[in-house]
Amino acid sequence: MSYVVHKTWQSGRIGNFVKRWTSVRLFGNACPASGATENAVESKTITWEEAKPFREIPGPKALPLIGNLHRFLPVIGEFYDNDKKDNSHFMKKLRQDFGDIIRVSGLPGLPDQIFVYNPDLAEKAYRNAGQWPERNGIKSLDRYRRIERKEYYDGSLGLLITQGEEWWKFRSVVNKVLMRPQVTKLYIQAIDKVADDFVRRMRLIRKDNDEMPENFSNELNRWALESIGVISLDTRFGCLDENLSADSEPQRLISYIHSWFEIWYQLEGQPSFFHWMNTKKWKEFVKTMDYITEIAMKHVDAAVERIEKNPKTDEEDKSVLERLIAIDKKIACVMALDMIQAGIDTTSHAVATCLYYLAKNPEKQEILRKELRKLAPDGKINAENNGRMPYLKACTKESARMSPIAYANARVMPTDIVIGGYQVPKKTPVILCHIEMTTDPEIFPEPDKFMPERWLRSSPDFADAHKFAALPFGHGARFCIGSKFAEMEMESLITKIISNFEVSWHHEDMKFLTKILRTPTSPLRFTMTDIKAESL
Repeated sequence: MSYVVHKTWQSGRIGNFVKRWTSVRLFGNACPASGATENAVESKTITWEEAKPFREIPGPKALPLIGNLHRFLPVIGEFYDNDKKDNSHFMKKLRQDFGDIIRVSGLPGLPDQIFVYNPDLAEKAYRNAGQWPERNGIKSLDRYRRIERKEYYDGSLGLLITQGEEWWKFRSVVNKVLMRPQVTKLYIQAIDKVADDFVRRMRLIRKDNDEMPENFSNELNRWALESIGVISLDTRFGCLDENLSADSEPQRLISYIHSWFEIWYQLEGQPSFFHWMNTKKWKEFVKTMDYITEIAMKHVDAAVERIEKNPKTDEEDKSVLERLIAIDKKIACVMALDMIQAGIDTTSHAVATCLYYLAKNPEKQEILRKELRKLAPDGKINAENNGRMPYLKACTKESARMSPIAYANARVMPTDIVIGGYQVPKKTPVILCHIEMTTDPEIFPEPDKFMPERWLRSSPDFADAHKFAALPFGHGARFCIGSKFAEMEMESLITKIISNFEVSWHHEDMKFLTKILRTPTSPLRFTMTDIKAESL
């Protein structure tokens, strides 16, 4: 597939490329600031000399030659979910068989990995992740950006693939813009307008029985792309236009981003030879990324040209893109591309999940509606109420607890460390299995119940759970840089929908599938019944 070398990007440098596949791939989560290497959470500090050897950490025994690979293979593998092909299946099975800290060895091309299921142990790993925390990177995207399309990049590779000092140099620049609270407020009105347009579209596509069509998930994707386009590029893609065709540019962009997630999983969540040869799946990945990059960069170029022709004089009114361009044009372009690539599936799935739990729990939905009537009587998120509606925030947190989009995280230990009484050598990947923590009845009583009150300190049902059990956006230095924007988008749309409709669900329970992300897979056939004006 041909690709366009845009005027904004000139050249690039080839960096180190780590050749391996990994059994766990994590997306959009973050990491805390560094801490001391002594145990901050165990009751008694255990020195390296006192700790049990690394090899004694419980786990499946590796066989000669084949290691543990057979356990993760389809049909024969005890850790492979043959029914649903769900990637979280092996996490649950490992814990059932071996406990809260597990060593998995003997996987092709991988070092021994540690899986932890206890929030105290997770906190130990997070707090000792070093000055520049590292996690499993996206190796396929790394190869694409560093090697296949190196002329697009000039040392600015983005937050999705970089590690260590290289990551920090990029992050420290974008932090100055994206982590400022006042920058988020610039977009409140525009995001509210997108949500308004989406509600109007919901009424257009709604069936006669008030049920949403089976492709409502794609409609949410269109809303998410329209929202992130406003934030990252100061532009409307036109995703919510009534006559948007299936082969339109926005719709194709959404489809290709879906394909990116799927091929990423096939290349890195399963054994693959793409590191050593140009496999058929790798060629498909390059084709997919070429299209995403080409379309996104066309809009980036247009936005840059528009900004340069009509620069704003008031510094406080400048957008994210304008502020980043003023610092470094290349970084601005890569960051915009990353936001588009990472900001569609994650946000749309999070909204769908929250709406599902509200639909299944009408009494909680009514409590939320009462809060919205009081604090957002016009159904709008604004500068005054943004982030100040506790029950709305509790609903999104509880939804993320029950079905976390980012179901696990990882940290590569920079130094020798003791975790759970065992020696863990430096450079060992530690997988933090949050989906098992957030559904553990010892941490969250009655974990299968949707109880937003467990997040409200004023409620008798407040859980006061361990702060490192549920981390939907991460913690510390590698905290998700787009979290405030994502929260604003989600809260704006949920506010708009709950203010306009009574949301109900009349089908079998939602099915979820865990691959790169944990996502709802059932058709989103919500029933959206108009709320009568006198009941508002």
